[in-house]
Amino acid sequence: MTAGVVDGGVAGVDGITVQAYEQNLAANLQELHRRLHTGRYRPSPVRRVHIPKADGGRRPLGVPTLEDKIVQGAVAEVLSAVYEADFLGFSYGFRPGRNPHLALAALHTALISQRVTCGARCRHPQLLRLG
Repeated sequence: MTAGVVDGGVAGVDGITVQAYEQNLAANLQELHRRLHTGRYRPSPVRRVHIPKADGGRRPLGVPTLEDKIVQGAVAEVLSAVYEADFLGFSYGFRPGRNPHLALAALHTALISQRVTCGARCRHPQLLRLG
């Protein structure tokens, strides 16, 4: 199993762990594939757990089943490949290998090199302080 599919081995509502699923991995994946392609796959309910927060409160967290994690990962991979071609080079939101820090670094570089035209309403010194 890939690390992207597994969140520390926590089982969903079905109780199936990575170790149990791997015992018959080829057959399990073939059966999952069959259900997906025949329209019989249905996602399972999400197991709700609460994790402690720093302020003493608790945050609800949904734990999908292992098969749901596998399907979600496969769908995300396909959609990412489809839509990645449509993104512009300066798009940073929710893209693999990109994050807000890289976006700020690119903005800072553009501002320093004067490649940005802000217009009359832009406060250039304030933008430079963001970097």
